[in-house]
Amino acid sequence: MSQKNDNFFNEKKEWSEVKDELLGCYFKPYFAKIIHARYPILYVDCFAGKGKFDDGKDGSPLIALEIIDNAIESSNAEIPPIATYFIDLNYAEDLRNNLPKPNYRRNIQIIDGKFEDNIELILSKAGKANVFLYIDPYGIKALNVKQLCSFINKYSLKGVEVLINFNSFGFYRQACNVLNVKIDKTVQGMSEFLIEYDTSNVESEEDLNTIFGSNSWKDIVTRCRNGKITAFQAEIELSNKFCRNLTKGFKYVLNMPIRRSTEINPKYRMVHATNHADGCLLMADNMYSRSEESRIKRMNGQMSMFELDVNDRDIMFGEKENNLLEMLTHEWIECRDLFCNYYLNYGVTTNTSGLFQILKDNESKIEIRRDPAISGKTGKPTRFWSFGKGNKIYVRMK
Repeated sequence: MSQKNDNFFNEKKEWSEVKDELLGCYFKPYFAKIIHARYPILYVDCFAGKGKFDDGKDGSPLIALEIIDNAIESSNAEIPPIATYFIDLNYAEDLRNNLPKPNYRRNIQIIDGKFEDNIELILSKAGKANVFLYIDPYGIKALNVKQLCSFINKYSLKGVEVLINFNSFGFYRQACNVLNVKIDKTVQGMSEFLIEYDTSNVESEEDLNTIFGSNSWKDIVTRCRNGKITAFQAEIELSNKFCRNLTKGFKYVLNMPIRRSTEINPKYRMVHATNHADGCLLMADNMYSRSEESRIKRMNGQMSMFELDVNDRDIMFGEKENNLLEMLTHEWIECRDLFCNYYLNYGVTTNTSGLFQILKDNESKIEIRRDPAISGKTGKPTRFWSFGKGNKIYVRMK
C-alpha cells in the first residue's frame, strides 16, 4: 500500500514544476489534435494526489482540466464524449474539494482507491476511445510493464499514450535490497532522491520483474556491485532498459531525467510511450526544451560551451550528423519515421528543427521528395522543411 506523505503537498517543489510542465506542454497540442478525431477521449490521472498544493499551486489534475476546457472552448468541431478519471488512495476527499464540477462537455470521476485495482475496469468501459494515462506513482510497486503494454489490444482501444514517472533510483535501491547488494556509497544517504517515494519494500525478484517488464535489471545491478559501472551509470541503463521493455507494446518510447536546477543527477525519469510518430516527435521537442530550460537555470543563465543531450552527456562534434546520415539508405524514408528511429536509437540529443538542419546542411548528399510537390497557392515547387499539416518529406542517399 502506498504510504500517505502529507508533507509532499505542503509546497510544489521545483522538480514537480518541471514534471508538470512536461505534461502540460505536451498535453495541450495533443488534446487540441485528438479532440478533432471524433473518437471518445479518456484521460486518467492514475495517482492524482490532492489536485492542488497547499501553497496554492495547481497539481496535474487542474493543469489537465484547464487544458481540456480551453480546447473545448476554442474548438468549432463537434466535441466527442470526454471522460476524466482521477484516482487516489489517500486524497480522494481533497480532490473532491479542489476539482471543478463535471459538466455536459467533460465528465469528472474521482475514485477513492488504488490505480492497479481500478484501471482495468475503467478501460473495459472505454469503448473505442483515445486514452491518455498519466502515471505518477508514489513509488514503483504499482507499475506493471506487461500490463501497460497489453491495454490497447486487450480492450480494442483506438489509441493509448502513457506518461510515466519512473523512480529509477528507487528501483535501483529496491533491486539492491532484493539481491542483498550493498548500495553504492555514492548514493548512500541521498534520501532526497526518495522524497516522493513509498518506502515499503519490494519483496522478491518476481515482483521486480513484474514492475520492470523483464529480469534484465539483474545484470545491471550485478555489474554495479562488481564495480563495472557506477550507481549513476546503472540508473541510466535501468531507465533505458525499462523503456526498451515498454516497446513490446508501444512503438515509440522516450525518457528524460527530472532534476533540480542545482543538481546534475536526476531525481527520477519521465517516460513517454506512444504508437504515433507525431506524438513521439512532439514529446522529443518538449523534452529537449524542458532540458534546455533546466540546464540554463543550473548554469545561472549561461549556455554550455558544448552540445549536450537531455542527460547532460557531451555530444562529440559531428556525432548527430554522422548518426542521422548513417541511418539513410538508397530507399526513400519519410522524415517522421527517420527522426523517430533516430530518437529510439540515440535518445533526445536535439529537437526536430536540429535534425532538419542536418538534412539541409547535407542537401548535396541526399535526394529530397516533398508531398505536396507543388504549392497550391503559387504553382511553384515546394521547399518546406517542417511537419506542417499534410506536409511530408522523404529523403534517401544519392
